[in-house]
Amino acid sequence: MLASCAAGLLVVVGANVAVREASRRAIFAEKDVPSMQTALVFGAGVEPDGSPSAMLSDRLDIAVRLYRAGKVRRILLSGADQADDREIPAMRARMRAAGIPSGDVLVDDRGFSTRDSCARARTVFDLRSATLVTQAYHLPRALFVCRSFGLDGVGVGAPDWGNYTIATMVPHALREMLATTSAALRQYL
Repeated sequence: MLASCAAGLLVVVGANVAVREASRRAIFAEKDVPSMQTALVFGAGVEPDGSPSAMLSDRLDIAVRLYRAGKVRRILLSGADQADDREIPAMRARMRAAGIPSGDVLVDDRGFSTRDSCARARTVFDLRSATLVTQAYHLPRALFVCRSFGLDGVGVGAPDWGNYTIATMVPHALREMLATTSAALRQYL
């Protein structure tokens, strides 16, 4: 039993280290990120009133700043648009409020997961490269998964641990560790 737990822990740690290392060189500070045609913004939930969650707001704010700085020429919003999770309307509203022309905003309303968003960015929107915008804890896996679909990218991570409570971040971090392990095993096995 102890040996099985140790082996499982070793797999989780090893997979997370491998994904982080594979993505490390593609992660940039906002001011240093190279220019790309498109920013891919991953959904992150909405509040009960339909407004973007704090994490989603941070992501959208970065995308707007990248657009205004000329680092990207268009923004692909990828998230869910279901009765219980209306990410896309909230994301679109934020882009309109920021004055981003609608012609420079692409919408993927079937980005139900990181994997879906990456796969669809490559296959439906025909992106070969993009600047990925998400929280820093999620960015290594997002880059790793997008690469597995042939979408080369760089990324900008929104602040996370310093901006949110431990009660918010611990579940996100634990889920991310497991999702990263799954992505690595899917890629390497």
